[in-house]
Amino acid sequence: MEPTGQKRSPTEPDKPHNKKKPEDLEKKENAATCKKADEKREDVASSERSKIGLSEKKTDDGKKSFLKVEHDESQGARTTMEDKCIIIKDFAITERTSALESVELVAAVCDGHGGHKAAKWTEERLPKCLKRTLDREDDVETALKKAFEKVDKDWIESTSVDASGTTCCLALLESVKGPAQKKRKLWVANTGDSRCILSRKGEALAMSVDHKPSRKDEKRRIRRSGGYVFKERVMGQLGVSRSIGDSHLKKIGNFIIPTPEVQSVDVDSGDEFAMIACDGLFDVMGNQEIVDLARNMLLDGKPLKEIPAELTRVAIEEKATLDNVSVIAIQFKENLAS
Repeated sequence: MEPTGQKRSPTEPDKPHNKKKPEDLEKKENAATCKKADEKREDVASSERSKIGLSEKKTDDGKKSFLKVEHDESQGARTTMEDKCIIIKDFAITERTSALESVELVAAVCDGHGGHKAAKWTEERLPKCLKRTLDREDDVETALKKAFEKVDKDWIESTSVDASGTTCCLALLESVKGPAQKKRKLWVANTGDSRCILSRKGEALAMSVDHKPSRKDEKRRIRRSGGYVFKERVMGQLGVSRSIGDSHLKKIGNFIIPTPEVQSVDVDSGDEFAMIACDGLFDVMGNQEIVDLARNMLLDGKPLKEIPAELTRVAIEEKATLDNVSVIAIQFKENLAS
């Protein structure tokens, strides 16, 4: 297929291909897995309702918190589109048991490689797995890590598995009750080389660190696990040191892991917006360059929806990126000039 450069929105999940199983076995699997059809319909419906637009919530003192999310995706110069995005506002959790009080947003970029199936699997199943781990775990970081690991394990063991893999950079926006008003906390879980950055008073703050085989700590971990790095690739093949999928490498050793690194930060009045994107953007634009472009557009009165589209255009048309490009923009502060 010739590159089309056409843009798309996150799509509904593909229909699963499950074989007929005995009723008792089917019940047990449904209780343990993250693939329930009724939850899929509920999550997809929630995602579709929440993809665009402004969300304002009253806090305990009557003030409103500002939140707006927009995204853009393009196939670019590639012959296929392997990226997937997750955007779910007002993410449902069981308040009486969850480690969190409320979740305003879950957003993620999944950058597939070697095909789109692992990224599609992650797009469909990660939200459900995350809900379950948040409901069961007392610690948010542990819940995030277990959700990524569960998605990877289910994919590796599924009958649909192929050699594809995906990165995943996920942001979770938590609302926490304070003495006077609700405060926010931004959690970022990252596996691979997609990235999240935060604009704090116009300064780019990295909320994730790329998992590259060239990283000294990652190279050390790979070698201790029986693998090696050759020409900046794991086993001479894979350009990231952590991923979901890549079953052909995981079946011969545990040097490629799905476990994300997790960072968190309290969102204060100086925190303006966050950007999540794949390496198709970050390979050709620096963190501060991206923040400057986005911030100047917002200060000029441009709507948020134009920013991901402009970043995508610049990456493809001006910077000549050779990869798919996916960008999610999350705005926390309505008036950046204040």
